[in-house]
Amino acid sequence: MRQHTLLAPLLLASTLTLIGSGIALAATGPAPPILLIMHKISFLVWLVTIVVHVIAYLRPVPTLIADDWRHRASQPTPGQAPGRHVRLAVNIAALIAGAIAALLLLPTASAWIPWLAQGGR
Repeated sequence: MRQHTLLAPLLLASTLTLIGSGIALAATGPAPPILLIMHKISFLVWLVTIVVHVIAYLRPVPTLIADDWRHRASQPTPGQAPGRHVRLAVNIAALIAGAIAALLLLPTASAWIPWLAQGGR
């Protein structure tokens, strides 16, 4: 079995837990300690799995990107996934959605200022 098929479920679960606990903390503030603990643990698990993921794909990615941009034919070449424009559009849309979410959640940061001023207590 390939390495990424073993890592993918853990990376997905830790990413969803990290984002979910972050959203919950944005909504509730630093009050529920269990959310803080869950967020910290999910971050550590996510960090380890994302580092392994990046290292595993560090070598093939530049070649895959170059092949993707070099071949403009309507038929994908072997090893090339179809829909380059769709992938680019989805990535740009995700970045825009993340920026909008960050701006909308900015007012919730005020609940964290006293908590941070007290050293996280």
